[in-house]
Amino acid sequence: MFIVCYIPWCLCLIIFCILHLFFLKIRILQLISIILTSLSIISGLITLIRNPGIYYNDNTIDLNEPKIYCYQCKFLYPHLKEPIKHCQKCGVCCFGRDHHCDVFGKCVAKNNMRVFITFSISMCTLLMFNFIALALMATS
Repeated sequence: MFIVCYIPWCLCLIIFCILHLFFLKIRILQLISIILTSLSIISGLITLIRNPGIYYNDNTIDLNEPKIYCYQCKFLYPHLKEPIKHCQKCGVCCFGRDHHCDVFGKCVAKNNMRVFITFSISMCTLLMFNFIALALMATS
């Protein structure tokens, strides 16, 4: 799913950035386009690379501590502050799991939540910026 969704989206962002560099006459708009495009691509790559919070059973659990049993994984997990939730699509348990993102093909959980939010906000901002910049180019 990553190849189908993320790579073409990055290519579109780079093409928009190049178009803005050539057609926008205002330097600050060119700079904003470069910054938003770079932020979107980098935060997307970090979201893809970072472990979302998958807990791998290492069989060193203290028997005196409270535990959680996952019936799908058939593992005992230590009971921590963050909830452990099982993902049916990934087949693993994650700490602080929010959802499974089909664009990245992995869960969004405790460890990659901030960069995923950064990716989402920068993509929405870039999309709005592109529409405004294209409207400015069409009127001038």
